[in-house]
Formats: sequence, C-alpha cells, structure tokens
Amino acid sequence: MTSKVDTNTFKSAIQNASGHAQATVVKTETAAVAAVERAEDMFASVASSFEGVKAFGSNLTEVVDNAGRTTISGAVAINGSLMSYGKDLIADTIDLGRKTIETRSLKDAVDLHASFAERRIQAVFHVAAQINTLAQDNVMAMFKPFASMVRNVGTSADASAANVQKGAFKTAA
Repeated sequence: MTSKVDTNTFKSAIQNASGHAQATVVKTETAAVAAVERAEDMFASVASSFEGVKAFGSNLTEVVDNAGRTTISGAVAINGSLMSYGKDLIADTIDLGRKTIETRSLKDAVDLHASFAERRIQAVFHVAAQINTLAQDNVMAMFKPFASMVRNVGTSADASAANVQKGAFKTAA
C-alpha cells in the first residue's frame, strides 16, 4: 500500500506541477501577446508620426517654392514699373530739352519747366504708389501659404494631443 500512496502522491505532485507550468505558460503567453500588441501600437504611432512629418516637409517645400516664385514675380512686376517710369522720364526729359530750345521767352521756358516738374512729381508719386501696392500684394501672396500651413500644423497638433490624451485615458482605465 505504501507504493500506492507514493504513486498517488507522485501523480498528484506531477499534476500540480503540470497545472502550475500550464498556468505559468498561459500567463507568459498573455504577457507576450500584450507586449507584442503594445509594440505594434508603438510602431503604428511612430509610422503615423513619420507620415505626419513627411507630409509637413512636403507641404513646407511647396510653400517655400510658392514663396520663391511669388517673390520673383513681384520683383519682376516692380522692375517693370520702374523701367516704365525710367522710360517715361527719359522721353519727357528729351521732349523738355527740345521744347526749351524752341521757346521764345523766358516766361515760356519757366512755364515749360514748371509743367515738367509737376508731371515728374506726379509720376514719382504714381510709381511709388504702384510699387507700394505691388510690394504689399506680393508680400501677402508670399506669406498667405505660410499662415495656412501654421494653422494646419496647429490643428494637427491639437488633434494629436487629443489622441494622446484618449490613449492615456484608455491605458489608465
């Protein structure tokens, strides 16, 4: 009978050890699955962040390219306005010289030069206003995409912060 008790004791010990081993394996498998899920979530988050950075870089490149083209376009328009002013100045000055030679009295010459000075002053104010308008329009056109990009980044940052908070609440629960 001693051998039977020993056999039962051994069977019971083996069953207990097997039960503990199975419980340990289940706990280990559960922990491993949870660790893999956390790692997958982390990689998904990193991939999402990378996509966001990639999209931001692409958007920034596009905005800088647009700003460069707008700046060049604005410089060309301002240059055209100044060239037109210079061309008119030369033509008007040559005409003044020709008409000055043709004047018959000092009063006519003074009136001619006064008229010339008045036209040139008006032309200077006109070209200054034109250049000012062109410069303002081009600066606004150049910086508008930057402002839009900053707004989009702010909105994305707010959304990301909200997602992080949701994730933190899920983890805490």
